[in-house]
Amino acid sequence: MFTRPDEAIRSELINDVIVGDLMMDPSRFLIHVDDGVVVLEGKAERSSLIPYLVRAVHHVEGVVRVENQLSVDVDDYDPAMAYPWMRP
Repeated sequence: MFTRPDEAIRSELINDVIVGDLMMDPSRFLIHVDDGVVVLEGKAERSSLIPYLVRAVHHVEGVVRVENQLSVDVDDYDPAMAYPWMRP
């Protein structure tokens, strides 16, 4: 049994998470919610923002699963930041 209507989840994701918490442009994303399963599509500005967005979406009440299908404008992933012991 799902606790919230899909449209309520979608509205919270756009207004509270994307705009409110992460201060991202909501027009960059397509968000589909079906029985609590969220599909994120669109383009984030930087790859480093995607984990924060996905994690925030997971924490919204009523979300049962998140499918990340996002692409990015700039891949700002720095392996040295992920593995600091490998720095020269």
